[in-house]
Amino acid sequence: MTSNLLFKAGLVLNVLFLMMLASNMFFSFKIPNGLTPQGKMFSILLLAGVVALILLALFLKSRSQLLLANILLWISAAPFAIGLAVTIFLAVAFTLFGK
Repeated sequence: MTSNLLFKAGLVLNVLFLMMLASNMFFSFKIPNGLTPQGKMFSILLLAGVVALILLALFLKSRSQLLLANILLWISAAPFAIGLAVTIFLAVAFTLFGK
C-alpha cells in the first residue's frame, strides 16, 4: 500500500514538473529573444526526458517492478519536491513576517 502511495505521489510531482516545463517552453518560444537555439533544444530534450521517465515508470509498474518504478520517479520528483517546499515555506514566511 505504501509503495502505491509513493508511486502516485511521485507521478503527481512529475506531471506537475512536466506541466511547468511545457508552459515554460510555450512562453519562451513565443518571445522572439527568449532562448538561444541551444536553450530551445535543451528545453525540448528536458521535456522529452521527463515524458520518457514517466512512461518508463508506468511500464515498470505494469511489469510488477514497483520498487524500480518508484526509484525512477523519485530521482526527478525529490529535488522538485524539496524546491517546491522551500519556495512555499519562504513565501509564507515573508508574507507573515516580512515588513
